[in-house]
Amino acid sequence: MNFASQSPSVIDRLLLLYHRYFRPITSVLWSYSLGPFGALPSDMDLCAPRNMTITISVTKGSPSNPLVYQLTKARTSIGRAGGGADIEIDDPQVSALHCAVGVTQDMVRLCDLDSANGTYLNGERVEAAELEHLTEFCLGSTWLVVTIVPKHFDVSENSI
Repeated sequence: MNFASQSPSVIDRLLLLYHRYFRPITSVLWSYSLGPFGALPSDMDLCAPRNMTITISVTKGSPSNPLVYQLTKARTSIGRAGGGADIEIDDPQVSALHCAVGVTQDMVRLCDLDSANGTYLNGERVEAAELEHLTEFCLGSTWLVVTIVPKHFDVSENSI
């Protein structure tokens, strides 16, 4: 039997159309080994920050209020205001779900979520990168900085 000459089934055609024309955010996330809503690779043991206080501060470019966000979840999404992200930035160059920050016991990781304008770290577009204390990154025209300090210093304004 010649399989190459057989026409694809209805299901095969629907799947092809789905992947070609209706690529929802979940398929974008899974294509980068990410789960829905900013999950990070499954081999990472995500957990809410316990022994450290992690904040993300908008340093320039966006008039978003508040300017400092404390991360309290294992995964935090960042995106354009009105897009449904955990941290919303008032910048038209930022995608609705632009990137996600994931926390493990010993690492903070930034992952771009197939954003239109990219996520930049040290002037280079990145798909994923480890964040360290005082690392700056850029989304659209907005600059952000992450601070990671031991829990006993507790420097928070607004918790996410």
